[in-house]
Amino acid sequence: MASGSQVSGLSPMAASLLETGKWSDLEIKCKDRHWRVHKAIICLQSKPLAAAADGGFLESQTGTIDLSDHDPDVVNYMIQFMYTGDYKVVPVPEAKESNVESQAPVQAAVEIKKSREEAEKNLLVHTAVYMLGEEKDIAGLKALSTKRYEALLPEVWNSEAFCQSLELIFEGTPASDRMLWDVAIAHAGTHAKVLMDSGEFVTFWKKHGEIGYEMWKSYIKMTNLPAPPELLKPTGCPDVGPEHARMVVKGRKTAFFCEGYRKAFD
Repeated sequence: MASGSQVSGLSPMAASLLETGKWSDLEIKCKDRHWRVHKAIICLQSKPLAAAADGGFLESQTGTIDLSDHDPDVVNYMIQFMYTGDYKVVPVPEAKESNVESQAPVQAAVEIKKSREEAEKNLLVHTAVYMLGEEKDIAGLKALSTKRYEALLPEVWNSEAFCQSLELIFEGTPASDRMLWDVAIAHAGTHAKVLMDSGEFVTFWKKHGEIGYEMWKSYIKMTNLPAPPELLKPTGCPDVGPEHARMVVKGRKTAFFCEGYRKAFD
């Protein structure tokens, strides 16, 4: 898990070093893109990258760290952050009421649709940036991407992109890392009634039954309601006895309900 001790932003002069590559002593590559970077900046903010650069691995011998298993744009955002304390994603255009009213109805609808699509795209971008920040132990990057992810939720919570982001976080981060997960699941809990009518979300819930438990906890916390133990038990299950509550844990994945319950509701 990322610590909170990294440098979160450097001077404009440091940013210029990234642009020029001057005094570079390390290269990061991702597919067909390359960045000439500096150990003093990169390694100070990421223990995993420092270990790769100085730990006797192949990267320390070649002077190149290969991150080709990631999206090049996401790697670029990570490097931007390490030099500037920020990263720039395509901005989401805001549909101001005055502009919408002055446009023809069809054109206004098109602009709103474009804004929504851009927001959904960026939600997944911030999810990927967060996951790379977790992998490379960059706490500041995780905090910033979480903030930007949360800012988009009011616009895109009832979308396929939100369900996709939940699955990415659920499957791609360790159970001990809850920064982005807690934000996402709390928002899902807030809108649980609507989401349960969403085909994409119901499919996701069936695949990961424990999501319902997380949402229930979030809803209880939000409404300050008591949580009677009997309400946490699924109803309508054909099985009985101790096997009913069997739990299987693997990483973040925890199956709270028995096989009979799953079959009954599939």
